[in-house]
Amino acid sequence: MLLYIGLTVMVTAMALMIKENCIKGTKQAALNRLTAGFIFIALFMVSAMRLAIGNDYWVYKLNFDEIAEGNVGILAYEFGFNGIVALMQFIFGKNCYLLIFALFAFITVFFFVKAIGKQSEWFAFSLFLLLANGFYFSSLNSVRYYVAFAIALYSMRYVIEKQHLKFILTIIAASLIHKTVLIVIPIYYLCRIRWRKEFLALLSAFALSLVLFKNFYRKIIFLFYPFYRGSAFDNNRVSYVNIAKAAAIIVLCIIFYKQCIKDDIKNTFYFNLNVLALIVYACCSFVPEYTRLGYYMSASHIFLVPSVLKRIPGKRKRIFFSAVTVLCYAAYFALFLRSCYDNNIRLLPYYSWLFMT
Repeated sequence: MLLYIGLTVMVTAMALMIKENCIKGTKQAALNRLTAGFIFIALFMVSAMRLAIGNDYWVYKLNFDEIAEGNVGILAYEFGFNGIVALMQFIFGKNCYLLIFALFAFITVFFFVKAIGKQSEWFAFSLFLLLANGFYFSSLNSVRYYVAFAIALYSMRYVIEKQHLKFILTIIAASLIHKTVLIVIPIYYLCRIRWRKEFLALLSAFALSLVLFKNFYRKIIFLFYPFYRGSAFDNNRVSYVNIAKAAAIIVLCIIFYKQCIKDDIKNTFYFNLNVLALIVYACCSFVPEYTRLGYYMSASHIFLVPSVLKRIPGKRKRIFFSAVTVLCYAAYFALFLRSCYDNNIRLLPYYSWLFMT
């Protein structure tokens, strides 16, 4: 636990040296790149040097062995993931699982840091939220999902900037690792537009239908994902923490909507995503692994919340709301770390092959 806390404190403190909107070619711009590079290395090394971390670790190792033997037909992995693993095994040998984990750690951390660098108005705060929410630490477990998740996070900039081809190609590439990411294509475009009253009425009706017609939606889902029916993921468990977190973010945004959201395209996009995330968390517990679908939307708050806090009028208000936000996320981080000892998560205690004999 101390390693994770120390890493969070260290990289967040380093991130404070990064200044946003500096001119290219200046000393500050060079310092920004150097600092971001050190942050990337720190996060990458912790991820790449892990051993037996997460309840999926040895499952992945066994499936890497199946890929090495050419038994990909029995696996539920996407062919892009299988292809990357097979290529690594061809180059480095069949038992190169440590290098395979390191490669996917590199990709995940790269897109995390790149996304914050390109989209955040307050790098240090966004990095803190990435860590305190457990997004980075959870990537030590669910490898395929978090590769796609990190790429989706980075791809938000393409939607905002209306670079449609780059966005579509990026998401298609990510879907070769984990196909659930394809859902962000319609969702991100839906959140890119300004929502009128008529659309809000339709959205409310849809949310109500999720509550009233659960069995209908389950039938549709299991047509495409029959293996989830009755599985450990099909548990109808409500995530009250995610509901509370999404609701608190929306309340903060509503309080300062005119100053921070109304006339800002980026923040409107992020705000809309978090509204959809709240609907998912509150109404979709009947969907297996629905929290993962919610993360594709709610993760945008690592950009939204710092932007809102930075624009709050009045220095005292800014300090107050920023301090409350830090305390709330620090408490959430403490609860997350405590849960990491659970046998179903097993992100703690941390082990590294570096210290194994």
